[in-house]
Amino acid sequence: MESIEFTFAIRLALVGVNAIGVWLAILLNVYRSKSRIAFLFTAMVVLMLFWVNFAYLSRILPTKQGIIFIRFAWAITPLYFVTIFLFISEFFGKTAKIYSLLKPTLLIVAMIEVPIIILTPLVIKNIYYAQAGIVRIVYGGGVWIFFGTIFFLTLLNLFVLTKEYFGVKAALRKRQIEYILTGFSLFFLANAIFNIVFPVFLDIFHLYRFGDYSNIILVSFIAYAILKSELLGIRIFLTALLMGFIGVLLFLDLLLFTPLLWLQAMKGFTLILLIYFSYLLVKSIRREIQQREQLEALTKKLEAANAELKRLDQAKSEFVSIASHQLRTPLTAIKGYLSLALGGSYGKIPENVKKPMAKVYESNERLIRLVNDLLSLSRIESGKMELELQRADLAEIIQSVVDELQVKARQKDLKLAFQKPATALPPSWLDKEKIRNVILNIVDNAIRYTGEGSITISLAQENKAFQIRVRDTGEGMTQEEIAKLFESFSRGQAGQKLATEGAGLGLYIAQQFVQMHGGRIWAESSGKGKGSTFFVEIPVKSQTISPPQRERITKFIGGF
Repeated sequence: MESIEFTFAIRLALVGVNAIGVWLAILLNVYRSKSRIAFLFTAMVVLMLFWVNFAYLSRILPTKQGIIFIRFAWAITPLYFVTIFLFISEFFGKTAKIYSLLKPTLLIVAMIEVPIIILTPLVIKNIYYAQAGIVRIVYGGGVWIFFGTIFFLTLLNLFVLTKEYFGVKAALRKRQIEYILTGFSLFFLANAIFNIVFPVFLDIFHLYRFGDYSNIILVSFIAYAILKSELLGIRIFLTALLMGFIGVLLFLDLLLFTPLLWLQAMKGFTLILLIYFSYLLVKSIRREIQQREQLEALTKKLEAANAELKRLDQAKSEFVSIASHQLRTPLTAIKGYLSLALGGSYGKIPENVKKPMAKVYESNERLIRLVNDLLSLSRIESGKMELELQRADLAEIIQSVVDELQVKARQKDLKLAFQKPATALPPSWLDKEKIRNVILNIVDNAIRYTGEGSITISLAQENKAFQIRVRDTGEGMTQEEIAKLFESFSRGQAGQKLATEGAGLGLYIAQQFVQMHGGRIWAESSGKGKGSTFFVEIPVKSQTISPPQRERITKFIGGF
């Protein structure tokens, strides 16, 4: 007879196999809920538990009942190996025609064997108890067909795994196959030795259990191979492992060391609570993992999109620069010839021709301004725009702008006035052409968007900065329009309504020029029909900027 200690150890091992199998099935279903992989893995665990428990019962029950349970255990074995094949095929996405034929064929063969093994003595004739209470099996003539089926299924599974291993290149996938191969090889060796070689050829039956319990090795390796791609850190895996270990201990304590009924009820309730809260914990961890994976995937997509946008932006800037340079030369030539023709250098021009030529000249001027804006944009975005500082009087710059645009204002019956400061302001170091371009853009826009009334320009010094104000009585702006006013290629609703020319670059370039000087530009309006006021603040610089400072300014503006 087997010793009490050995019997206790066997029961403990059986309980452990059951608890670990159930825990792994629950864990996998939490991580891979409603998937075929989780379903097939659960089917493997269920078949494994039937096999192990039926084999155990066959050894402790009388012969009449024992033979029924041992036949059930053996009948499950082909189904178990077929389920392993189905799982491997699903896990590695095998969809070839040969697999589509093999899956139902093997399943049908395994199901046909079930009633044959259970109801007939073809595989197992009988069992009997030998000395020391060891159960011995009397095999039938069909046992070799049974072993042949198991051997074929084993080779098939090993073939699929080995082929997949040498065919896959992804490191994670290779590692998963290694885990499954290791688990399956250990499981097969244990079963071949303890369930076939020892009892059939060496007449050793008392080690049968080691082959049965080796199932948990295969299931554990497969579960880890699947979950390895799901678990993002050892901390998370250890949390799940710890909860499973506590559950197994509570289950063992309940089953083996709690004789009192009320204590069993209490511990059973505690075990149910543990399982429930463990499920919630693992589920929350899974949700966190999925969110993190989604964020990582989104981050990678955004990084790729950002890199592509930078490449396209660089290509756009290069194209704009090249195209603008190529356009500038012929436009300048056209301007020159038209100017000479309108000035009478080629003889007197009839009046009916002179007017259309003047319109052509104006259109050419607009094209030149557009090309200049595009060139400025290209230099700004590439970081090649530099300041050419010189001492200049802001009042003189503003006056020159007013003088240039006065004719355009009168054509619309608008009053254009410059309110000079009462006391002359000191000159400052600045890029005269760029600041003139800023003021010209703002005043020119004010004339375009003002139907009637006036445009008033004022200049004052506040603390250590010059402030230029351009106030008009024009269309006015909403807060939404003001928010987008200084974006490139942006035009407000007033521009679309009045159909004024322009590409929406003037104010964007003006903002960059002002920021190069360390200043700021903004606009204010009380709403539609209430006019607008533009403000430009430029720091007073009584000394020139050193070359290192100028280089920093150039890099600063290149970042916009």
